[in-house]
Amino acid sequence: MDLNWESPGRREVATTATFIDSEAHKIHDGFGGSSKLDLERGEYVQFRPYLQLERALKIYIGTVLGIRVQGDSWDGLCEKINHTEDRYTNRKEGFWHSIWYKMGDYSSMLDGWVALIPDAYGLAVVKTGLAVVFKLAEHSAEKRKKIFDTFAELRDALMRADPTRTSFRANKEVASCAEHLYQTVVDSIENMILLTSQEKSTWRRRIPKFKHKTPAPDPDTILQNVADRTKEFERAVGMARDQAIEGTAVVSQDTNIRTTMIQWDVSATKSNTEILRSDIEKSGVRLESVGGEVGEVHGLVSQISSGMEHMTMETTCLKKGIDENTTSMKRESENNERRYQELCNLIIGQDEAKSKIAKRESALEEGSRNLKNQLMTLLLEGKQKDDEIAMLKERLNHNRKRGAVVSLDRFCEILAQPSSTEDEPVDIERLFQHPNEDFRRALVHKSRFNAATQGQVQSLLRHERLHRWVTNHHPDLILVDANISSSGLSKVSAISVFCATLVSSMIEVHPDEVVVQFFCGLHTAPLDPWHGPNGLVRSIAMQLLMKLFKMNILDLNFINNRDYLRDLEEHDLDALCDTLYSLVSLFPADTRVYCIIDSISWFDKDKTFAELATVMEWLKCMVEDRSLIPIFKIMLTNPMKSNRRMKELPVFKENPSRLVTLSSRNLIPMGISNRAIERQLSRSPSPSPLIPKKGVSRTARQENNDDDYGDW
Repeated sequence: MDLNWESPGRREVATTATFIDSEAHKIHDGFGGSSKLDLERGEYVQFRPYLQLERALKIYIGTVLGIRVQGDSWDGLCEKINHTEDRYTNRKEGFWHSIWYKMGDYSSMLDGWVALIPDAYGLAVVKTGLAVVFKLAEHSAEKRKKIFDTFAELRDALMRADPTRTSFRANKEVASCAEHLYQTVVDSIENMILLTSQEKSTWRRRIPKFKHKTPAPDPDTILQNVADRTKEFERAVGMARDQAIEGTAVVSQDTNIRTTMIQWDVSATKSNTEILRSDIEKSGVRLESVGGEVGEVHGLVSQISSGMEHMTMETTCLKKGIDENTTSMKRESENNERRYQELCNLIIGQDEAKSKIAKRESALEEGSRNLKNQLMTLLLEGKQKDDEIAMLKERLNHNRKRGAVVSLDRFCEILAQPSSTEDEPVDIERLFQHPNEDFRRALVHKSRFNAATQGQVQSLLRHERLHRWVTNHHPDLILVDANISSSGLSKVSAISVFCATLVSSMIEVHPDEVVVQFFCGLHTAPLDPWHGPNGLVRSIAMQLLMKLFKMNILDLNFINNRDYLRDLEEHDLDALCDTLYSLVSLFPADTRVYCIIDSISWFDKDKTFAELATVMEWLKCMVEDRSLIPIFKIMLTNPMKSNRRMKELPVFKENPSRLVTLSSRNLIPMGISNRAIERQLSRSPSPSPLIPKKGVSRTARQENNDDDYGDW
């Protein structure tokens, strides 16, 4: 079965985690650590192998040892198991205490255990479990000695690893061996407790793992497993230490070579300086001899004077060279001193970097766990996006290459076929007339409502939000709460009459605009062919289908897949909404498509709300689609007030301006008037008619309000 990256589940999360566990640590050591995947939560969690042991100990200590567990810490339980706190304090040289602290040491020896089990709670559970094991073996000195020797060797191995200098999790192999050693210690304690208990004891039956667990191995095998894991851990630590030493040796050798070269440069500089100094002394002797012969060789004064000037210049150059060499030697000496100081600081810094091991180990584990979870989120999101892109490309290719797999007649049957009568013949023509019937049924109730109620719903005409909804040249959606408390359970309310009047007025004022409607209150019966949100979508789709057919622009090529067609035949709501989306998209640019949905609150029931939420999400996508070709306008109404869960749907929560609430204050009592609505609509701009209709008078339109519905 292929993985579903569009909606990642347990299999996809497990696959991603497998990749992270095998490959992520190659990218960076920070992705290591002992955290484990929790499939239920879909994230990495702290490695806690002691959970089963913890549960077993709570039951065993209370049931078998008769020690009260509730309210005591694990350290307190250890003291009780070792008889009393005073006796425990006075027996610092005892077996159990020596395993954790060694003889005469009360702090540093615990560091190794903390490095192996950084979770303080987990360490306390393990200590309590080992105390129980010693309690069980109290009548056999030989068994206690074997247990002590095994765990004492483990203690010494942990201390030889020197956890104060570096974390056990800093090296991949050491971390893996430490994790296995931790698990083995917990398993060995469980097995030794299991081995000493009766097969049919009550406390074992209360723990599923112990109830069905195969017989535990003998004590020697259990302890040998601990010893073997201890040796594996020591070997891993030794190899890691050797690698570190080799790395340090390479650095030291390089430093020694550089230091030797510096010494050679200093020696050469010193030798050159001595030679220059000797030359200067010789020159001085020659100058003195020349001075003694001045009187005898007076005629050569000018020549000697010139020679002295030359020698002076040579001496100046030599002095300059000496100064440069001295400066260079000083600079090299400073650099050498700086390198030496850095090396010293590095060595000293390693000692000064010691901190509380438990805090360090916990921070490392938490950082590693967070990195893994962040990487998993990124990978899942990436795969989800890739899957969505592939699906969209596939759908685009299908749309380009394939035609419709359903005829118009068959598609009409699918939309009109009630779910309850799938195998029975239906009167398609009668079903297609239901918008006209609903329209007439809503209008005939006008006289039932008093002038105040009608005036309240007609006050919507003065609302600025309705004006924007009508005049805006972009898709829009509003929900009108009529706020009529007297509406009660009436299936046709005053707002229903207003919606019917609005539809007739739109057809009158702008006959070339597309208007479709649905009265939810008239389709609440379960056996109604257009019942619920599903029937709403099918009805609107059917009306748009007929409009497109009349305009000769209907194209069913978007139904180009048999699976898609099968979903439509089964009245799958998402498939129906997708079809509605495609039908709306077929209308030309600048065409206004008005969709009036009255009394949507009838579907805001527990049984139908999930479907209603799905429909609202699709309608939200349609009006927010920046590439939608026609101008799609949706008006929903509610005879009373929308409840909280309706208002918290994303379509309204993200854009509260889509909610319109009418008020009974300052209303003008008057009947719902076609003339008032038409006058308001006439003030609103409308695009040029796509198919101009001439010769249709207002009188003729008033005589037959159903002209636009006559050819369903």
